Parts: sequence; structure tokens; C-alpha cells
Amino acid sequence: MQINSRGNAQYTFKTTIQRLKNHDQRSRIAKRGILINRYIINTDGACVGNPGPIGIGGIIKFNDQYITICENMGYGTNNEAEYLAIIKAIETVLDLPPGSVLIQSDSQLVVNQVNGIYRIKQQYLAELCNRVHTLIEKYPGTIELKWVSRNQNSEADALASKAAGTPQAVIKNNKVVTWESNYIPDSEALRMLPGLLGSCADGIRKLVSMKENAKFKNFKDLRIGGIDQYSHAKVEFLIQCAAVRFGDHAVDWLKEAVESFDTEYGKKALRWVARGLPPDMALKKVAVDMEVKANSTKKQAS
Repeated sequence: MQINSRGNAQYTFKTTIQRLKNHDQRSRIAKRGILINRYIINTDGACVGNPGPIGIGGIIKFNDQYITICENMGYGTNNEAEYLAIIKAIETVLDLPPGSVLIQSDSQLVVNQVNGIYRIKQQYLAELCNRVHTLIEKYPGTIELKWVSRNQNSEADALASKAAGTPQAVIKNNKVVTWESNYIPDSEALRMLPGLLGSCADGIRKLVSMKENAKFKNFKDLRIGGIDQYSHAKVEFLIQCAAVRFGDHAVDWLKEAVESFDTEYGKKALRWVARGLPPDMALKKVAVDMEVKANSTKKQAS
């Protein structure tokens, strides 16, 4: 690795050498007649505030098997978490039979920095990038790093979010269980539920209609519009409302995801489900609000 006078690190030459090395390794393995294992890895990093508590997640799939990564990494930045997730993934496959490895991350910045396309301005990211290259050089097979969209990285995202303290799905037997339901609520029971303030009702309808296309800003913009009947309701009442809207399965799934409705995170998610947000969107809404609050607190303190 070389860092110029402006603190920018460039890896183009080193990456080219590594590609040639990987090609030679692939050829040697093929000539020896050794079966090449294929590892498909998705990684992600999560950060509550930036900087803030960080977690890493990943899922390694091979030969109808899988290994999951879900670790809290203390305090850092979002980009640091993304790098640490990739580093952990490579360290894990180093203990497995050699083969061909494809690592997929939704961080365009980190992927392009490792692949030598982007320059690196921050010293700490240059050091992390160098760690990735060092591990790649140690690996006896081949490693390719590719960018994918966030929608294609949902399992790794859920694992990283849980590790950072903002769970987005159920993690059961080291496997991500996402929210799915064909439940149809009873229209009469829905009419009996407490109403929502106008802006909140409109915001929920808009967010739900966007589905997986909803972005950070869309969740951030959703507001209660004041104090409604769900704001200070007891957990038992919120559970009843959530069950009317999405079924008992929704309550069970959400509770397993947050582990308890006694926590502030769990209560807030349950309130949004009671208001009409699907459980997975409710978790995302609470996580976004936490990040916004953390960033606002940092600005006020600075």
C-alpha cells in the first residue's frame, strides 16, 4: 500500500497483482484435480449514529451449508463496520477448505476502495483496506469482492443490525427469519381500534405502499403528529391492537426479534405495529429514529 502526501491510498497495482496471483492459484488447483469449493458470502456493517455502536453481520453459504456472523464490535463508524465485516468473513473462510470465494457487500465505497477504484482519504480506512488485502494474499484460493444492492443483502443487514443493538428480523438457530404473512384482518375489528392523527395515517399508508423501495428519509419523515392513544398505552393493549392488524403471528415474530417488549426499543416497535406499520417496517422505523436522535445529540454536544 502506498499513501501519497494528501493521505490518499491507492491499491490499483496491488489489486492487479492479486488478480494475477488468484488466476495462477486457480490454475494450480485445477491442475491438481482438487475440487474447488464455492463460497458465496454476504456481509454488512451497522452503526447507530455515525460514529456510534457498531455491529457486523455476514452469511457464508457453501455446499448446502451456511455459517452466520453476528458480532458487536464496540464503537466506530459505519464504514469501519463494513470493513470489519469483510475482514471477519475472510478470516472465517481461511479456516475452511480452500476454494473460490465471492464476497458481496452493499457498501459501494468499501468495495470500490478494496478493488482499487476509489482513493482512500482517511488513514484508518486505509489501514483496514490493507488488512483486507493482507488476508486475501494469505488465502490459498480466489477471492472476489462485488457490490450488491441493499435489497440483495437483507440477511447480512439483519445480522449486523442485531449485533449493533437494533434488530431488524428474527435470528433463529443462526438463521435469519424475515417477516412474511398472508393475514387478512377483520374489517369490523379494525374499525374498533383507536384512530390515528391525520398526518400519521397518511404517512403509514405512503410508507407501506413503497415496500422495499422505502428509504432512510421516508422512515425519518414519518411522524405521529402529536400524542395519540397508542403513545402511552400499556403493552397488553398494544399487543391486542397489533394482533388485530397483523395477527398473533406478528406479535410472536416481533417479540422474538426484539427479545422483550419491556425494553424501550421493543415498546416503540410494538407501538408502530399497533398503529399499522408491518413488523419489519416498525423495526426499521425505530432504528432510523435511534440513529437520527444519536446524530442530533452529537451535534448539540459539539
